[in-house]
Amino acid sequence: MNYSINCTLLNDIINTNSLLIDLRDPYLFDKSHVKNFINIPLYAFIKQKDYLSKNKPIYLICQSGKLAKKEAEYLRLNNYQAYYIEGGMNALLNEPPSIYY
Repeated sequence: MNYSINCTLLNDIINTNSLLIDLRDPYLFDKSHVKNFINIPLYAFIKQKDYLSKNKPIYLICQSGKLAKKEAEYLRLNNYQAYYIEGGMNALLNEPPSIYY
């Protein structure tokens, strides 16, 4: 099963009842982030990830997509409904500013 989400589909998920997590450092998150994503930096996420709900989808984003992919793979192996944003924030450079805060 494919668990990567193309960045063009973000508008479809940002208003759903899903857990949207930005794994970047707070400094980068404060500069720009996608609407409705919460910031849980990777170092904190690693300590908390086993306590996430398995009952709703989890979407992860990082700067390049690589860390989010790794974490989504771990979560999926442990029966979470996890997905990652392909290309991360770097892939969003050409997206309309309406998806940002």
